[in-house]
Amino acid sequence: MSYDYRKWKADNCQKLYTQNGFMLPSAVEVELALVPPDNRKRDLDNYIKPVLDVLQGSGVVENDCMVKRLNVYWKKKSKEASGVTCVITECPPVE
Repeated sequence: MSYDYRKWKADNCQKLYTQNGFMLPSAVEVELALVPPDNRKRDLDNYIKPVLDVLQGSGVVENDCMVKRLNVYWKKKSKEASGVTCVITECPPVE
């Protein structure tokens, strides 16, 4: 992992821990809405693992294997509001 990635992860883990402060005890569903800053081509799947790493590193989930459902999509580009919105909900047991 690059220095920039490690720093980004550590900074975001700390921010999320400060906002949240508790761990979800069960399987979860994660929805990621990605807002790009411009029209460059991007691979949607490249954004999943870093976000899940932050959820685990901040203690929101014990392990990212607890994510049983995942919905990821692009929203309209915005230089002012680019980034990721993450919604986490408890997931019913997987059969």
